[in-house]
Amino acid sequence: MSVRILLAVADPDLAGEVTDLAREDPDLEIVQAAVDVGAVSAALGREAIDVVLLHEGIAPLPVMELARDLTTSFPNAAFVLLVEEAPPELLRSAIQAGARDVVTRPLSLDELRTSVNSAADLARATQTKLEGESAERVGGATIAVAGAKGGVGATTLATHLALSSAQAGRSTCLVDFDLQAGDVRGIFDIPQGRSLTDLIDVAAEVSGAQLMEALYRHESGLSILLSPEDGESAEEIGAERARGLMGAVKFAFEVVVIDLGTVVNDATAVAVELADEALVVTTPDVPALRAANRLLMLWKRLQVRDEQNTLTVLNRASRRSEVQPDLARRILLAPLLDTTVPADFRALEAAVNTGVPARLADGALRSALADLAVEMGLVEEQRQGRRSLLRSEAGQVTAELVGMTALITTVLLLLWQIALVGYTFVLADHAAREGARAMAVGEEAEAAALADVPGAWRDDTEVRTGDERVEVRMDVPVVVPGLSAPFALRAREGTVDEDG
Repeated sequence: MSVRILLAVADPDLAGEVTDLAREDPDLEIVQAAVDVGAVSAALGREAIDVVLLHEGIAPLPVMELARDLTTSFPNAAFVLLVEEAPPELLRSAIQAGARDVVTRPLSLDELRTSVNSAADLARATQTKLEGESAERVGGATIAVAGAKGGVGATTLATHLALSSAQAGRSTCLVDFDLQAGDVRGIFDIPQGRSLTDLIDVAAEVSGAQLMEALYRHESGLSILLSPEDGESAEEIGAERARGLMGAVKFAFEVVVIDLGTVVNDATAVAVELADEALVVTTPDVPALRAANRLLMLWKRLQVRDEQNTLTVLNRASRRSEVQPDLARRILLAPLLDTTVPADFRALEAAVNTGVPARLADGALRSALADLAVEMGLVEEQRQGRRSLLRSEAGQVTAELVGMTALITTVLLLLWQIALVGYTFVLADHAAREGARAMAVGEEAEAAALADVPGAWRDDTEVRTGDERVEVRMDVPVVVPGLSAPFALRAREGTVDEDG
């Protein structure tokens, strides 16, 4: 049985060297090559991998931390570290991080084959233990929300995503990781109290009790971890502390929503890398779309997330905007969600001014925020109910449409019949006048009366002449000329016999 290998090496020369060695052994199969952390996670989630050859230069963060995270997230894959040198302290760190083996350069086929086969045996044993189930990340689902630039509404959307999850009955934590200018405290009108600052000294090993003491519990059931009250405190939260904080929060809750703001630093880069989903909020204008693409490319250069593993959402959308979702989808480098959030500040104004985010008026904005939570997978259980509601509303609309169509058709037919009655009266009056004129000069009155009558009316028209008068009787058509009604119109016109 061949060993399926994921080559996680950013150095093209080293990648080529390992590939050439693997080709010499038919039992070694390199399934895919990855040059950044995002591609490694994507490949492990998509492919059946036995062994990951993980080079120490794959990420800007320490490779041991990366190996520990990947081992925890994907326990059915074995990790072998590729390093330049292997001192004793490195071997110990590798074992603690969960690596199966360490190989050094220069590489040899025998060393590579022995390490990979041994690691693959352990990986298959683990996979058998898991009964073929795919590996899932330890802890809850994490969504990092970032703004393309200031003022695009990232904090608002992050807040309502977290509220939707909490209201659905899932234990949820909203983390304000906009460390210098966080707005979550103001949105919820939270008084000064505990925040991330209280966890800085213990960030590397945060206990559950310490975390719970630093959280604010909202009446909706949502837990909130606030940003530092003093912006300068943000400098104390680096990559290592951010990793510890995010790990503790993720382990304690089913869902974690992180508001990153717009600034990229070591802490926010770690949050983006550790998040299961990253969502960039932008608005339908060219500067915001360009800012979103700049942020996506910055994350890619930092090797924390690829643009194809990131989602974008259009906020404050309007049919009157020059930039519509189809155009934004072509401009943005990352996939754009189907849900767009409309521009309706009036519906949001009461919630903003009172510090009660859930106080939203019913309308397009409230529906769009609910749809966004569904599309992000936070309230999946509401999808069926919503579809049922939509089907019910669709049936009601169909019934109403049928009733309205029948009513409109009846009204139109009635108006048409009234028009036919009027036109028949005009024809009868005109025929009587023409007959009377002809009688006055001694001509044939009946022929003159019928001369201008249309054929559809002529067959049902009767002309009578008497002493100095002409009487015309004409049947009224029913809807279609030629189909006579059981009633008729009469017109009389007197005259004087000029010859007499």
